[in-house]
Amino acid sequence: MSIAQPLIEAFGEPSIRKIFSRAWNLREEGLSEIEEQIMQGRGPSQQEIFFQGMTVVKQTIVDKIVGVV
Repeated sequence: MSIAQPLIEAFGEPSIRKIFSRAWNLREEGLSEIEEQIMQGRGPSQQEIFFQGMTVVKQTIVDKIVGVV
């Protein structure tokens, strides 16, 4: 929860729930939603969005399923 709370504030609970889902297709969908938000510049500030986006990448890059896809 300590990792998720700042992400929820930046990207919204629905997208972050998907990121922490066990289903890989939901995680992928969550990443797509977050990517869209970053590209559109939505959020408190560009710097904060970048920092939180890197947190999402850090959290998901260790996912062993991603290496298979």
